[in-house]
Amino acid sequence: MDSERDKRTRAYIELRGNREAFVEGCDLLKSYTENEIVLSLDTVDLKIKGKRLVMEALADDRIAVCGYINSLEYV
Repeated sequence: MDSERDKRTRAYIELRGNREAFVEGCDLLKSYTENEIVLSLDTVDLKIKGKRLVMEALADDRIAVCGYINSLEYV
């Protein structure tokens, strides 16, 4: 059980419909285009796909993404 607990991420993700995503626990911005944003969380990467994606806020380990969000995927 401890090995499973070690694999957990500290990330917190909040969605507001398909227009806003708030991600807390972001370590690194890996890539950023208007159709895809890839964030490195502590144990996985998070891929946000959509259209006209814009990073609205970036502070410490928190990020807000606005636009038309189609999917979130752990990679």
